[in-house]
Amino acid sequence: MRNRIVWVGAEPPSEIARQLSERWLMLDRRDAETAAGALANGRALVISCNSADDSVVSIAKKQLIDEALRHGLMVRVIAPTEQLDLVQAAIKTAFFPAEKLDAAEFLHDLGETCARFEPGPDFSHAVVFENAGSLRTEQLILLRRAFSDCTHVYLKPLEGGRSATVLLAHAQLADSRAGPYPLPFFAKLDRRPKVERELRNYRECTTLFVPFYARPNIDETRCVLGAEYGLIVGNFVEQSEPLSVVVETGRGQPAINSLFEDALRGWRSQAYRAGHALTKRPISASMGGALFHKPANSKLVAYAQEAARFGPLTPPDTVARALDALPAISHSIALSHGDLHGDNVRVRLGGQAILIDFASVGLGPLVADPAQLEVSLVLHALAPEQEWQKMAGALYAPEALYTVPAPRAPTSPLNDLWDAVRQIRRIGLGEEKAPGEYASAIAVALLRKASHHRDAGEQRSRRPYLLWLAARTADHLKSHPPTMSKGA
Repeated sequence: MRNRIVWVGAEPPSEIARQLSERWLMLDRRDAETAAGALANGRALVISCNSADDSVVSIAKKQLIDEALRHGLMVRVIAPTEQLDLVQAAIKTAFFPAEKLDAAEFLHDLGETCARFEPGPDFSHAVVFENAGSLRTEQLILLRRAFSDCTHVYLKPLEGGRSATVLLAHAQLADSRAGPYPLPFFAKLDRRPKVERELRNYRECTTLFVPFYARPNIDETRCVLGAEYGLIVGNFVEQSEPLSVVVETGRGQPAINSLFEDALRGWRSQAYRAGHALTKRPISASMGGALFHKPANSKLVAYAQEAARFGPLTPPDTVARALDALPAISHSIALSHGDLHGDNVRVRLGGQAILIDFASVGLGPLVADPAQLEVSLVLHALAPEQEWQKMAGALYAPEALYTVPAPRAPTSPLNDLWDAVRQIRRIGLGEEKAPGEYASAIAVALLRKASHHRDAGEQRSRRPYLLWLAARTADHLKSHPPTMSKGA
């Protein structure tokens, strides 16, 4: 049990010692200079000062607060009421906003607050990690907390998100009734706000809505937060491969069916229940805006210069404004994965789709996930550049976005991908309330994909070409806006 309350600075009132003792918590008085050594398995760090000029304030800011957060401790700062604002400004760090300090005159609930706080698992120096050499200090601390009940953990890097470090973890447990070798874990390290958001999405959006066999199951006891980073640990999806690989080898049909009719069914069906979840706004607004960050980033500006060789090009910011300014139309909304691409869907033998990476889950139009998935599959297709451009140009010609593409000869280049897009587009077009709804979502997906860094080994013309396609689609939608309801 992590019951140590590390106290630095001014002497604690006798009432505090009584509160903590009654709750089986241990008060550990420390000098600011030596307190760091007591933080690893503590429960809370309490910094008590009389003013912002106290030496304990500067020492705590430089040496203690972020270290305490790395180990999962609650951090509380105590000062006289008239000094709270000054102390708050002096003690906050990049990871500790010091939003609420405790008035020294009112500490009646500090003991209960400490008792109710859950710091997570202990920190262990004893665990031996293999292949952890590239990890940052805080990331290794988080792993030592998450796997503190193990003697040995072998780590293997996996392909993850753009900011995340994703690892396969083979652990050896120190004391387990079932045996020392559990099934493998995945361990995902990312910035703390993203991990907090993804954990919240797991808890609120997956358990009751995504079948247990269609998602990884997280191990709550091993998910920990630090100062800068957080860590999610769960069951590794064994004996599976990315949807992108399955599509490229002509096995996409059952997996795509499983994805939308099984894994995503619990979310998407909400749009047809409780009075039908409809909203009236531009499609891009329901997707969070044509571009998340405006004005266009430097990558997009550079891609625009390269894209000019494909034909006349509207500037990226103008494209985004045009999509955001399309007419408001009624459309169905439900929870959306938000980052559906060929590597965020794993496929088991038989075509069972498994969703991974829930960091971007949120309300969105039903057409958003199909549009993002097909654009991602097209972007990352393995093909000679000329064949790829010909196929992408045909799929994203403005007039082609209102119907399912016609079948092609089985020997046609990229025919397996073409068939997968046909299948996804049936789903997307089937959710439309107004013609042009899916085309709007495609334009947003094209523009967003064009705004990212190129992947390693990616052909240079691909993202500029997506930008050119997005601009062409936006120009078309500006002159042919999606305003008329189907059946009207």
